Order: sequence, then C-alpha cells, then structure tokens
Amino acid sequence: MTKQNLEIIDFEDKKTQAGKRYTRFKTSDGWMSCFDTTTCDELKKFEGKTAQVETAQSGEFSNIKKCLGVGDKANEDSQEVEVVKPQAKKPAFNQNAMYVSYAKDLIVAGKTKEEAIKIIQQLREELQ
Repeated sequence: MTKQNLEIIDFEDKKTQAGKRYTRFKTSDGWMSCFDTTTCDELKKFEGKTAQVETAQSGEFSNIKKCLGVGDKANEDSQEVEVVKPQAKKPAFNQNAMYVSYAKDLIVAGKTKEEAIKIIQQLREELQ
C-alpha cells in the first residue's frame, strides 16, 4: 500500500455486477474506487479538498483502502508521502468514433444500416 495526498474532485456511488456497493472518486490522480463504506463516507467529506489516503493497485485499477485525514496535516506522521498533482489529460477527439456512435443511435432508433450510412454521409458533406 502507498500513502499519498489526493485532491478529491468528485465522487459517484455505484454497484458491482454482484450488487456490492462502492464509490468511485475522481482524484488528482484519476478515478479510484473504494469498497469500504466507512472510508467512502469519510472521503466524501473531502470533496474539493486534499486528503491523505492509503491506495493499492489491483491489476490496472487503483483502489483507496483507507482515509488517513487531511492531506497537509497528515504529512507529519508519515515519511513516505507522495504528493500527486493534477494532470491535464484531454483525450484526442476521434471524429470517426463520433460518426460510428451516431450511426448506432440511428439504428437503435429504427433506421436500417443503409439509411444510417446515408444520413451520416449527408451529415459529413454538410459539415465539410
């Protein structure tokens, strides 16, 4: 486990496929999950603030295991604290993915594949 200071930007309550409740926290280090309800409730109080937490990797996922308190004051107790700064991450816009998604929406709405393709082609021509 790693101790680190994270800004808690946002959170959302979710359920696993098995029905277990957990909370996803948007942090200065990206999205992290927390499955302990006591820790989740404590971290929700830190929205917009920095908290010191213990995190652990589970495969490709980062999970919050424990909330240790306010990030800046909690530094006094720990020598191994990693301060994580927010990173500006903006995914590249993929225009083809947008058209594919729009075509799927049209098909779900009752259009045939051919009708959807024709509508997408007309849209692309108009936008160019």
